[in-house]
Amino acid sequence: ALGASINVQSITAEYKNFHELPRRHHVLALRLVAGYERGDALTERHFQLGGFIPYSLSLEGSRFLPLRGFTPGTIFGNKMLLASLEYSFPIWYVEGDAPFVPNFTKWFHGAFFADAGEAWTQSFNSMKVGVGGEFRWLSAVFHQVPLDAHFGIAFDASDFNKYFYYTRLG
Repeated sequence: ALGASINVQSITAEYKNFHELPRRHHVLALRLVAGYERGDALTERHFQLGGFIPYSLSLEGSRFLPLRGFTPGTIFGNKMLLASLEYSFPIWYVEGDAPFVPNFTKWFHGAFFADAGEAWTQSFNSMKVGVGGEFRWLSAVFHQVPLDAHFGIAFDASDFNKYFYYTRLG
């Protein structure tokens, strides 16, 4: 704000690794994220973890990090750890003209995932774990602009009665 004087330090580290498996286009992906913030203007909701907001667009660069299987934004704090392991596999590569598939469709993919994470301000509780699967439609609008649609279901691994359906574009 105009005329405001605050002091905030923030650090976030992220590691990603994609390992191609022996079967063509089968990939194992690993993501690790850690974050810490301190300073004058801290809010308890600095880092927010949780599932995707249903029917959402992905917003890169926000402090919201996906922990699928949990309500969006319900796990928060100024310290954060997150890990994700995902197995992605092709269902169908659309070659040429398929009479019942839009001609800008490139791939249909599937994925299984496990996410684990926690955000806290005072003391670390325990890692929350979510598991689930996705169906992905990968396309290119006008054969140039990539557009992906993800349709998924995610479960809280400690209580499989808690689950979320979601659709994500991006």
